[in-house]
Amino acid sequence: MPQTAQQFWDSVAPITKYLVLGSVLTTVLTGFGLVPYYYLHLDFNSIFSRDLQVWRLFTNLFFFGGFSLNLLFNLLFLIQFSSKLENGHFEGRTADFAFMFLVGFFPMTFAAWLLGVPYLSFSYLTYLVYIWCNKNPEENLSMMFIPVTIPARYFPWALMGLHVLMGGSPIGDLIGIVSGHIYHYLDDYYPRYYGTRVLKTPQFLYSIFPPTRMNGAVHGFGGPQQRNPQPQQPAGRNWGAGRRLAD
Repeated sequence: MPQTAQQFWDSVAPITKYLVLGSVLTTVLTGFGLVPYYYLHLDFNSIFSRDLQVWRLFTNLFFFGGFSLNLLFNLLFLIQFSSKLENGHFEGRTADFAFMFLVGFFPMTFAAWLLGVPYLSFSYLTYLVYIWCNKNPEENLSMMFIPVTIPARYFPWALMGLHVLMGGSPIGDLIGIVSGHIYHYLDDYYPRYYGTRVLKTPQFLYSIFPPTRMNGAVHGFGGPQQRNPQPQQPAGRNWGAGRRLAD
C-alpha cells in the first residue's frame, strides 16, 4: 500500500528532519527575497571581520539553491542516506550521529577555505553517502534513470563521475569523499587495528541526546554496545542522478 505524505515524513529520522527543514528554510528565505543569497555562503573574510558573521559557517551547509527539481532530488537524497545512517548504524545513538557531522565539519570547512568553495551542502551529501556505503560495502545501488547496479563501495565515485559528465565540478564530491574517509578510518579502521579509539563523542552531546535503551542494551559509547543485526537494504532505492545544481 503506497505511503501517504504524512507516513513518509513520520518515517524520517529525527535529526534528518531538522537537516531537511533547515535546507527548506534557507531556500524559502532566499527564494522570497527575505534573506540575500550572499548572506548564506561561506565567506571567511566576513566571518572573521568586525561583524563576526559566524552564521555563515553553518548556513552554507543547508543551502542547495532555489526552488527547482534539483532541490527536490537533493532533499530526497538527503532523507534517504541520512535516515539510513540514523536508523541503521547509529540506531539509538543520536549523540554519536551528531558527532559524525561535527567530525566532518572541520576537514570540509578547511578544504572550503583552501579551495574557495562557497557552499558545502553537496559535500555533506557525499560525506553521508560515503560513510553509509563503507558501512554497507556489499550492498548494490542504482542511480535513477540508469538501469545499472553499482556496489556500494564504488557508488560515491560513480556519483562523482556522473556529476562530471553532467558538466559539474568534482571538487564538492572530493571534499565529501576525503572527509568521509577520514571519519571512516578514525571510527572503524584505527580502533580495529590499533586497539584504541580516537573519536570519542563529547559528553555534552550525550546530555542533549541521551543513549536509548533497546532490547536491554545501552547504545552509545557511554555504555556497552550490543548492536542488533542490520536489516538488508533494498537495492535500487536511490535518487542518484539529478542531485546537483550547476556550478
